[in-house]
Amino acid sequence: MKMRRWQAGLALIIVLLLLVAACGQTPAPSGGAQPTTAGGQPAAVGGQPTAGGGQAAGFDWKKYSGTKINLLLNKHPYSDAFIARLPEFTNFNDIIENLRQADQWDLQPGAEHLGKGSQWAIPWGFETNALMYRKDIFEQQGIKPPKTLDELVATAKKLKTNDMAGIVVRGSKNWATIHPGYMTMYSSAGCKDYDEKMHPQMNSDCAVQVTQKWIDMVRESGPQAWTTYTWFQAGSDFGAGKAAMLFDADILGFFQNVPGGSSIAGKVAWAPGPAGADGKVKTNMWIWSLAMNANSKHKEAAWYAIQWATAKDHLTHGALEYSVVDPVRKSVWDNPAFKKRLQDFTNYYDTFQSIIADTKIQFTPQPKFFETTTEWASTLQDIYAGKVQAKEGLDQLAAKLTTLLKQSGIYKE
Repeated sequence: MKMRRWQAGLALIIVLLLLVAACGQTPAPSGGAQPTTAGGQPAAVGGQPTAGGGQAAGFDWKKYSGTKINLLLNKHPYSDAFIARLPEFTNFNDIIENLRQADQWDLQPGAEHLGKGSQWAIPWGFETNALMYRKDIFEQQGIKPPKTLDELVATAKKLKTNDMAGIVVRGSKNWATIHPGYMTMYSSAGCKDYDEKMHPQMNSDCAVQVTQKWIDMVRESGPQAWTTYTWFQAGSDFGAGKAAMLFDADILGFFQNVPGGSSIAGKVAWAPGPAGADGKVKTNMWIWSLAMNANSKHKEAAWYAIQWATAKDHLTHGALEYSVVDPVRKSVWDNPAFKKRLQDFTNYYDTFQSIIADTKIQFTPQPKFFETTTEWASTLQDIYAGKVQAKEGLDQLAAKLTTLLKQSGIYKE
């Protein structure tokens, strides 16, 4: 059969390109040219430059960053292999979307500004917040994981004993008390921290109701020294068998469940936090990210390091060989070896998959975050101690934050 003229010409072009690539003095790096992020910077991919002097002097791995190329391929096993691995060439979207957006902000206060503007950093690791519980105790008592906040309060009360808290959550006078279980329940119930004009909403009917139930639960079923509890105390109590449930970062229970990790290793199970009236669990997240100083004198080297640390190869290695158990890349979650590793962590994988779509930063972005959330935590302590009722304390909080935001020019009249 005669080859059409255009096909013959295309074949010749492809052959010539292959010859040029093979004879060139500079070998192509395994990652290829880099795609760009939303902020116009090269996105992280899996390849690294050849080590050991295998590249010519002056080689620029990012020389063609942002360049769009069109490929014309014929049907062939070589083409099939190339096409199958294209997602690794354009690898930034492999990072879970909510995480990419968590590192984007246009520096303007307001919920609508999250996920907009520059890409300030590249996600490296993160934590969702979930309910962790003693599966042996739940099985013995015939209890199922609570599905609503009311059920959570009732379950914690039922499991409380003289030697064991029904539930343990953070309670110290620190912004970190607000962000795990409390903010997840607050958001799932439909409560907002600020409206579109940055007016504090911590004293809304929704907020008062959730806060009252949360404090009642901690007072009746939590540890005695709750106002001192940080991440460390909460995890330590759970691992020591001093609490039946833990509502915090999902990886905190993972560390307690690894062989030899604690006295309850092998006895931990995971479940989504209780859902709101719409059936959704709007989980708050914590995210670890990598960025570089704008004044760095070694930006190119720093960018290479960031790409390597956030690339699929390294994150897969971390997930399989270390404890990177909330990897930021979808491809790692899909890895059969990673799924197998999580088999001994009851419902860890399924819980993650069920809540990730609605897991994001539930706080409204604004520059006074630390001051305002620490004041919020202080108010929870006052309500817990009986100094004020929930409504009175939250009214005082809203008034105090209103003054602060007005002074800072964030509050809109």
